Amino acid sequence: MKRVMLPILVFLATLISISCNQSVQDSYSIEGKGTMYVGEVVNSSVRFRSSEALVPGDITWESSREDVATVNHLGVINALAEGVTEISATFKSNGKTAKATKSIRTVLFDGSFSERSSLLGYSIMGDSEVRLGQPTQLTVFHGVDNSNTVSSVTWSSEDPTIASVGVNSGIVTGHTLSSSVYITANIQDTHENQYEVAYSVAVIPAKTYEILGSKKLYRGQHSTLTIGTSDSDTSDIISVNWSSSDDTAVSVDEKSGKIEVKKGSGKVVISAIVDTTSGSIILDKVFELQNGALILAYDLSLDRAVTLPVSKFSIVENGKVQEFVAIQHVFTIDWGDGTESIIDTTKNSYDKKMLSHDYSSFPNDTAVVTIYGESIELDVDTSFGSNLADIENWGNTKIISRHADTHNVKLFQELDLVRFSASDAPYLEGSMIGLFAHSENFNGDLSNWDMSNVSHMDNMFVGATNFNGDLSSWDVSRVESFDHMFHGATAFEGLGLSSWNPSRATTMEGMFAGATSFDDNLGGWDVSSVKNFDQMFQDATDFIGIGLNDWDVSPGSRWNSMFENARRFNTPLTGWRMSQRPSTSLTNTNMFKNSGLQNPENHPFGCDSNCGVTHPDPEDLSAE
Repeated sequence: MKRVMLPILVFLATLISISCNQSVQDSYSIEGKGTMYVGEVVNSSVRFRSSEALVPGDITWESSREDVATVNHLGVINALAEGVTEISATFKSNGKTAKATKSIRTVLFDGSFSERSSLLGYSIMGDSEVRLGQPTQLTVFHGVDNSNTVSSVTWSSEDPTIASVGVNSGIVTGHTLSSSVYITANIQDTHENQYEVAYSVAVIPAKTYEILGSKKLYRGQHSTLTIGTSDSDTSDIISVNWSSSDDTAVSVDEKSGKIEVKKGSGKVVISAIVDTTSGSIILDKVFELQNGALILAYDLSLDRAVTLPVSKFSIVENGKVQEFVAIQHVFTIDWGDGTESIIDTTKNSYDKKMLSHDYSSFPNDTAVVTIYGESIELDVDTSFGSNLADIENWGNTKIISRHADTHNVKLFQELDLVRFSASDAPYLEGSMIGLFAHSENFNGDLSNWDMSNVSHMDNMFVGATNFNGDLSSWDVSRVESFDHMFHGATAFEGLGLSSWNPSRATTMEGMFAGATSFDDNLGGWDVSSVKNFDQMFQDATDFIGIGLNDWDVSPGSRWNSMFENARRFNTPLTGWRMSQRPSTSLTNTNMFKNSGLQNPENHPFGCDSNCGVTHPDPEDLSAE
């Protein structure tokens, strides 16, 4: 009986032991994800039944296939390759050894790279926009147990010319404007596992830069593109390199930004690489191409009718003189009220009445008139009209005066026009006599007007009391006469005139007479061809005359009242040689009368008593 009982007791003990061990194992589980993406890092833990607390004591973690996934001593699982592995946790519980297992399946992630980055457990933190030239700090963050698992980080940039990054610091500096560039962090954790996380960074300007001007370009338009900034300060711009996406449509000078529009339809992208003191910026602007257009704004509250000053010429056909517009082919006038006039110069149906329009039934007080054509020549004998409010675009407009020297250009005379908003300029040729005469309120920007084909500028701003523009860019080398150009232009200070070369001019009579604010340095002027200086600075009360002693005035023969009442004028003219004896006794009358240069010792050689003060007349004007 005893022999039978012993084996039974042993069997029962074994069964109880197995049952107890199974009970221990069934009471614990590994909590965490059952499916992981390759490259993903997650935490796992051992739980006792439904308790949220981690089991106390040391846990030994193992992976049955470390080529699929590894697990460290903290239970952090790192999925390395596609497959299945068994993760086990062995530990002591109530003095007994317990073990929990979990099957982990690893799969490849089929989403985007940016979506995948958030699953890796590691992420890059920091500003996703980097201002040009202003460094920003990026750091690595671990979503499971913060940064305690990071051993080292090595940083790199997809394109260092766009944005560079410190290899060890993670400090990113933008160099070129870009919507995206990837910054990569190569991470090694405390268990020598390697990870790679990328972060998209946009490089934005330190301030807003833009290509200025209308988005419309007109066939035949010649203008210069410019860069503007949000703070109106362009002092940080070193240079600009321009380019066009289609040179057959719009050509652009790489350095100056001057454009020539060759097509009248479609679109073109103009790009500018702006080199600044803090880096390079790439700007793009899409322009719509239109046929060359003259765009005019009229104030209908002053007059409900508009007459366009388009030039006409005469032809004789079958013995009858007919007027035709001096424009080739067909052009269209869009009157801005829903009506159009189409003019075909190849036909004899043209009537000059087609250049006038009545707005009596138009409800608005402003009309914008657009003239499309390949060449629009203005009639210099006709005014734009007193109701002209603005010229928004010049397009293919030409102002050509083929008349005699004394003929006035009436286009803008006596108009109540303040300025032009157009960024381009008309083509000018011939005599511009009286162009802005007595336009008292006009102070438009004429700095980009090409004057290289202009022959006469007499009375151009006479009585334009508000004009004070910068004319430094004007090429006046072909101008023969400047008579009374700024006469009575009381606000004109002369900014930029020091750069002029009036070498062809023969007369400057009254050029600055009554220009009470004028005081520019004209010492660099070549006046060696000028014969008539009468009243040139008369009543120019602010004019000091710096540089005038360097003039070669030897051909001059008329000096009447040249500096009369120029009270501040005090520059000695001892370098002048009035070598020609006056042809009449009135040749140099009152030359310095009431001026600031009263001392005869400071007067030119050859200046006789008629100069406005009494002093001896040299006996021999031909001698030194």
